[in-house]
Amino acid sequence: MNLYGKPHEILHIIAGTNPGVIEALRSVRTNVPSLKREIASFQAAALYALVRPYNFAGAAILEIGTAWGYSA
Repeated sequence: MNLYGKPHEILHIIAGTNPGVIEALRSVRTNVPSLKREIASFQAAALYALVRPYNFAGAAILEIGTAWGYSA
């Protein structure tokens, strides 16, 4: 995935091809506290887009984080 532009432009591009990403980001934000050193929303959206094809029963994805699970 090659994305270029400002963060809001990148988020808009990702949302155009992954309709559920904005709702997923909203859901996460209501359940995971905001931290000073977390990835940006457009980065979280890119991760969402990358792993979405693997969201099926029996799939295994390993995400190694350092805080509360925002990027997961």
